Amino acid sequence: MSMSSLSLREKAIIYLMLLVVIGLLAYMFGVRTLNSAYADMQVELTNLQAQKDYLDQLKQENVNTENAIEELKNNIISFEQSFISEIKSENLEQYVLKVFEQQDNPFLVSVDTENVGTNAIVMADGSVSADSLLCQRVNVRYSTTDGYEGLQADKILNPTTDEHGNLIAENIATLINETGVFSEENYRGYDEFIAALKVIEKVDPGCVKISKIQAESSYGYMTLSASIDFYGAHLTNRISSESRSNGFAVWKGETNVDTEGGFIGMPYIVRNENSMWNGVMIDASKVTGFLDRPFASYVSNAVFTRMIQQRGLAAIVGQGIPAGNEANVPVTNDEQ
Repeated sequence: MSMSSLSLREKAIIYLMLLVVIGLLAYMFGVRTLNSAYADMQVELTNLQAQKDYLDQLKQENVNTENAIEELKNNIISFEQSFISEIKSENLEQYVLKVFEQQDNPFLVSVDTENVGTNAIVMADGSVSADSLLCQRVNVRYSTTDGYEGLQADKILNPTTDEHGNLIAENIATLINETGVFSEENYRGYDEFIAALKVIEKVDPGCVKISKIQAESSYGYMTLSASIDFYGAHLTNRISSESRSNGFAVWKGETNVDTEGGFIGMPYIVRNENSMWNGVMIDASKVTGFLDRPFASYVSNAVFTRMIQQRGLAAIVGQGIPAGNEANVPVTNDEQ
């Protein structure tokens, strides 16, 4: 049967059926496929959004962790800076004496340092920490004045002898006339001592503590003493360096000092061409009389003491004798 033999109604039904089949096929292979792909993409979008939310949460946790680490680091540095990183007695003494000098306390009697014992740091498990607290104490003693005598410090401005060792009559007369007459200018010490302690008290209260102050009456004047404690810490994993620039944490004294020729101690006579004291003899009054010399036997010490008394130190060490002629120094019969 051909299409030409079909009636119009039959042809319409066939065309309608073809359209239905085409529409069904288009839905099956087109729209349905698109709907399935769309659903898959929706699921993937949901998964990716969940993954993004998780990563954003991790990122925020990282930021929070970094902030916590930085805050903890700052707290550690703050704790470390509350202690002196490296305690040296020369720095501490220099600083303390400088403060007292600046507050017009020239009459130093003595200064010394001592280590103060501190408790070991015990960990939670009972072990002893490698970190430790350190404390050094500077003890100073100063003298007040009585107001009736000429002051030692004034000898610099008004010496009693000239550069040749001759007496300066005018200055001696002034000194004698002023002795025994009360002078407010020559009566000082206590207020200046307290002022110096107040400066030290405020310099760094976290690691500098005044542990003792004492005043002792001594025949019309007083000797004043104080003990200043400086705290440091030995920290094995310290992450910061010393931030203080004042005298007790770092050296603030003279650094351009030539010590090639020696600097510590004074022999009877200096025999070192590199020393600024080359050829200078010790003050003879410092070695007069029988002095304990741990390195010498009693007999040798006694003989040497007698030689000083009879011949003088200068003759023994060669001072005043032409070089190479030390053997010509006269010797008494008792010494032969």
